[in-house]
Amino acid sequence: MGVRGRWMPAASVARAMSGPRDLRRLHFIFHAGHVGSTLLSRLLDEAEGVLSLREPLPLRTIAENFSEPRLDLLLRLWERGFANTKP
Repeated sequence: MGVRGRWMPAASVARAMSGPRDLRRLHFIFHAGHVGSTLLSRLLDEAEGVLSLREPLPLRTIAENFSEPRLDLLLRLWERGFANTKP
């Protein structure tokens, strides 16, 4: 997809995301190891309108350092999706 990542201060991201929300419903699949969830996420990746994130680092970060504002910010980011995941 040509997407590149980089680190940014959470406050900068929050300012950039402060506009109205894109209220698409998010769904999550959590799993234990070796149950076929990677295969399922790859299959979901093929469906139109789906942004599949396999074991993203932010989930671990939320679990280790939970805060409502940080969770809200990450949900706002995931709601955006990519151009090919918009309904």
